Amino acid sequence: MGDLKQAKKGDILVTLVGSCIACCIYNGKEAAMAHVMLPYSKGNGNQLLKGKYADLAIDTMLRLLEGNLKAKIAGGAKIFTHEHDNELFNVGANNIVAVKDILSARGIKIVGEDLGKNYSRNIIFDINMSKMIIKHRGGVLIL
Repeated sequence: MGDLKQAKKGDILVTLVGSCIACCIYNGKEAAMAHVMLPYSKGNGNQLLKGKYADLAIDTMLRLLEGNLKAKIAGGAKIFTHEHDNELFNVGANNIVAVKDILSARGIKIVGEDLGKNYSRNIIFDINMSKMIIKHRGGVLIL
């Protein structure tokens, strides 16, 4: 959790998310994936967990990558039954809004997404195919 990895063609990136967001930014030759836990750092960024906050994670990935960048995102589930849609502490929903807003503000187009619901997801990003493979209790989705 809170990790950020960069990889080149021939590699895959893997993570597991619930209310967190797997944010993959790629250009066809290389990619970076962050396991975003929370929306905004508010100046509290931890250098050991570069992917923890959406704002720091996306900015870090944009420094690592160049070219025609695109994004695929997954996660943001409402894992706990006591979470309400309008609740301040609905972490999954807050993460979704933050990641989408930050990507849009940075000019990065989201070309695939699987967000919300109430289940966790295993995420595999295959750089060779620029595909995000999402495994969850209902099956497999390929973006």
